[in-house]
Amino acid sequence: MHPGKILKSAAAGAGERPAVIQDERVVSYAELLGCAWRLAVRLGQTGTGRGDAVVIFLPNSPEFVVAYFASMLIGGVAAPVDARVPGRELAIFMEQTRARAVVTLPSLRPVVADAISRLSFDVEVFVEDLSGESRLAVASVDQIAVEEVSGDDDALYLGTSGTTGKAGVVVLTYSQLGLFPEAMERVLGMRSEDVAGMILPMSHISGPIVCNVAAKLRLPIVLLDASRPEKALSTIEEHKVTWVHGVPSIFQVFLRLPKEQHHKLKSLRFIAMMGTVVPVPLIKEFSRQFPHIAVIQGYGATELSPLVALLATEDAVRKVGSVGRPVPGCRVKVVDEQGIELMPGQIGEIIVSGPQVMKGYLNRPDLTAEVIKDGWYYTRDAGYFDEEGYLYVIGRKDDVVITGGLNVHPGEVENVLLEHPFVMEAAAFGVPHKLRGTILHAAVVLKPNSHITEAELIGFCRQRLAEFKVPRQVQFVESLPRTRMGKIDRQALSAQA
Repeated sequence: MHPGKILKSAAAGAGERPAVIQDERVVSYAELLGCAWRLAVRLGQTGTGRGDAVVIFLPNSPEFVVAYFASMLIGGVAAPVDARVPGRELAIFMEQTRARAVVTLPSLRPVVADAISRLSFDVEVFVEDLSGESRLAVASVDQIAVEEVSGDDDALYLGTSGTTGKAGVVVLTYSQLGLFPEAMERVLGMRSEDVAGMILPMSHISGPIVCNVAAKLRLPIVLLDASRPEKALSTIEEHKVTWVHGVPSIFQVFLRLPKEQHHKLKSLRFIAMMGTVVPVPLIKEFSRQFPHIAVIQGYGATELSPLVALLATEDAVRKVGSVGRPVPGCRVKVVDEQGIELMPGQIGEIIVSGPQVMKGYLNRPDLTAEVIKDGWYYTRDAGYFDEEGYLYVIGRKDDVVITGGLNVHPGEVENVLLEHPFVMEAAAFGVPHKLRGTILHAAVVLKPNSHITEAELIGFCRQRLAEFKVPRQVQFVESLPRTRMGKIDRQALSAQA
């Protein structure tokens, strides 16, 4: 898939349709192409072109979408970075990718300047600010040239800690950019009438894949403010958003809003909870409060383009808790420690092969070899298949707590804790113990105006779990520490215990 060509086609066939909406800012497909082409020309004038890394140091914004497609128009490599990182961290990523250019906002120039001062090579800085400027559409789409690429050319550089816990930059190719849109169309029946709600940071894999889906189907991307849930709901209602994907914590916030605001989600036909293990009680509660919305899950990783399994909307109720079946063209197995494939119902490590598997970690064959073996990507995630071929993910292998020689998967404990009517959020984790090596703890956030003692909650677990899976201690906290993507930070919890 060549996003540059897809955008050019969208502008030619649906130029007046909204492409990106943020608050009062609406950018049409014709305007988006015009802005992206203007930036592409500026990039080219400095010698940035095919195969060169263009760092996108921008928050969720129309400018991000412009910068992404500009880098695609020149056959470059889009390299997005979270706009919240400090200059030191940005410099490391720019060094790893040997960036030729960086696109940013005026307000972020000091951070960019700090990063560049730490580098041993020059980087061109381009400032994009569409607010208040005339976004003229291109006079003739046909006059815009798009740089040709091969399917195996690098298209995306994405920073990640990697499954090994070591810093690496994932490399995805142009051919891999088409895999997510294809799965969304074939499995979920995505169509041009849909409206995408974007609430996750676009600097992660979510930004590029949603841009690709939107351009291919010529549908709008509506940017939602994750820090202001009530405004996000109003935006969904105003623009008739039909689908949103995000981590569980986002939807937990939606459930806390007053019920009189729930009608604002009536346009949604499905939501996708993904990015981490999703608590089944959360899915059931969301489905109960919003019965018209199909709550589905998907499974994958940045290293996997990023989707390998997806639950169809018609299976949302029947297969609650499953991440679905493997998407077309993808092979998924569950294996034991010796790499032997396990039978349905048996828990093991999830491994993946097929066109979804990344090209590798940039300039790190050592890291690549640790996770890709004989063509199979070892995810370090634990899960199992049921008899019908539906995949269930129960957590990270690294998160498993071994207590008294027995394995406890935190997700199983968390699901039980969340069944209690007073519990809003929960996290289970291991802490060192002199005699047992490790014991199981839990951190719990109670619902407003709720009260329960530690002993009562442990007793609740004891009625529903084997004794070795029962938390030995429960901490009541106001909130759970999370990563930038909204995932529970178990390492931080263990350190605080």
